Amino acid sequence: MLVEPCASKIAVEGLKRTRKRTLEPPEVNLATYTGGRKDGPLPFAEHVSLHSDRVFLQNSLKLDIAGIRESNWELHLASVRQMLPWVFAYDHVNYSRYLPVYWLEMSNLANTHPVIYTQCIGGDFAVQRSSNAFAKIPCDQTIEQTANRDSKTKGGMTGFSTNKRAVNRWIWSHHARGSITHECETMAGKGERSGTRSDLLHSRMKHDKLAIGKIIDTVNSMFNPFEYEPAELIHIASGLVATQDVQNDLQFAKQISIKNIERDKRAATSSQIRIHGQLLPQQWKKFLSNGENKKSLIEFLDETWSNVSTSELRGVKVFLAHNKKCHSFSPGKEASDIVIRLEETKLCSSQEEADTRIYLHASFAANTSTDVIIMSPDTDVFVIGVSLQNLIPAHLYFHTGRGTNSRTIDIKMIKDNIGESVSQALIGLHCFTGCDSVSSFYGKGKKKALSLLLRENEFCYAFSDLGNEFYVKPDTAKSLEMFVCRLYGQQNVTSVNEARYNMFRFQRKLEITMPPNQDALSEHIKRANYQAGVYKRSLHANPDIPSPDCHGWKIENGDLVIHWMNLLPAPDSLMDLINCSAKCKKSHCKDVNICTCLQNRVPCTDMCKCARDSCYKISKNIGHDDDDTDDGDDDDDDDEVA
Repeated sequence: MLVEPCASKIAVEGLKRTRKRTLEPPEVNLATYTGGRKDGPLPFAEHVSLHSDRVFLQNSLKLDIAGIRESNWELHLASVRQMLPWVFAYDHVNYSRYLPVYWLEMSNLANTHPVIYTQCIGGDFAVQRSSNAFAKIPCDQTIEQTANRDSKTKGGMTGFSTNKRAVNRWIWSHHARGSITHECETMAGKGERSGTRSDLLHSRMKHDKLAIGKIIDTVNSMFNPFEYEPAELIHIASGLVATQDVQNDLQFAKQISIKNIERDKRAATSSQIRIHGQLLPQQWKKFLSNGENKKSLIEFLDETWSNVSTSELRGVKVFLAHNKKCHSFSPGKEASDIVIRLEETKLCSSQEEADTRIYLHASFAANTSTDVIIMSPDTDVFVIGVSLQNLIPAHLYFHTGRGTNSRTIDIKMIKDNIGESVSQALIGLHCFTGCDSVSSFYGKGKKKALSLLLRENEFCYAFSDLGNEFYVKPDTAKSLEMFVCRLYGQQNVTSVNEARYNMFRFQRKLEITMPPNQDALSEHIKRANYQAGVYKRSLHANPDIPSPDCHGWKIENGDLVIHWMNLLPAPDSLMDLINCSAKCKKSHCKDVNICTCLQNRVPCTDMCKCARDSCYKISKNIGHDDDDTDDGDDDDDDDEVA
């Protein structure tokens, strides 16, 4: 009996056996596997093409199962050959590596090993373990179900010992343990297993009937890709929209014979989901992390709620803000009436963030309610509420957390406890110490910064001034620089440059643990001031907010990026002393994550430990003369630590 080895063993043992032979694969008409088409799928039938490809793959797999069940060697090899282009097209690395070797070896078995070929043609590559027809299984599966199963121990070889000799004895006695176990089962009357097909058992038929019902319910709840002709490929279960790269891979897979299996895996990195009657998303956090999903969800709610009956509202008036508009849904006179949808002009706003727009709604609700509860998991919303409590004529509460961690915080009580000056400084302090859009100080959390502010109230004026205007006053910047010095333990120092010097001179601190220099801190203050200005204008329906360009950010190639500093990261004399490590010898200074010279945009020097003669940058004629135009905007702080 010939045991069909796994793909890895075929790759190793097959190459050893046929090292001196020349293997000629049989001629195969690829049109058989591409349907005879040389062009791609029709522009209007991408979904039909994709799902027909899926059916084709399923049929190929069924043919392989049929070949094994019937001991049909030729059918088995034909089905394997039929699947080869697809494992390359869909980036199955292991199958792409070993399946062609297996197919090539087995296709030439008549020339390399005639005796074994005769056994395979006779059906000896599969094992019949029961009297039922169409029930043969592969040899490796037979070994797993018999010898390996009978000789298994709890936890495997590591479950009883890691001693080398004990492990060797465990392996050498493998077959004996299996035989003993099998004989014991036979003596106990459990050796012979029922030959009745499990599919014909009453319990199995009942289980299959329930499973079919569940499948039908699931399919009915899925997105129907054939209901209309969308421009994108959409996942039938989740509504996930495929990226262009994934669409190209799926739609034109039949035209791909061999692709580079070392390339990066292509997947649907976008979380955009088409809302069209499918099941609710299971990962709401991931779903809402995509801005397009939020817009689609709001549009879906607006469309759905506009047509519901009054009874669905249960006496509650609902407000829905979308884009720059806001609509209210009010109950009708009768329970069967359609809800009344009206545009709320006072709540129409150009604010971009929900964190700020929510307080515009809170101020509107305060006209008819004395208590307003705000539900949000964001710290930004809580901080804004404490600072704006005096401007909203209602008692504000903040509800946050989930499950047993849910809690409702009295914002007015918090404001009264910390005092008016600190509450007005909270927005500035929050933005200055790091928020969604502003970097933070490494190792300096908000708790330490707030404790310092509570101890030294003279800094409250500077933080309260942040965001009042979209430019930073010199006195405010100087006071904030002094605050940073105190935050890093430099009590008698007013300049961050001097604080950095002292920390490095006395304690040899790393760069990341020291405060930013004066130039970087100036840009950081601009960003904090801009964000604080946005937060402080939460009660304005249409606030006049300038572009963030030149406010700690800059525009590069049409994108808004952080402007970390204006000066060079280090003097030219120091930059000349930067040298590569020995790791650059292999990459020839091509990897920016390894080569420090490449990171700082300077050429390699004689001090570098790379092979300078063959250095990539030298071969590209990158020298000192080419670096004179360096603008010095090296973003060394990619982790957004000021």
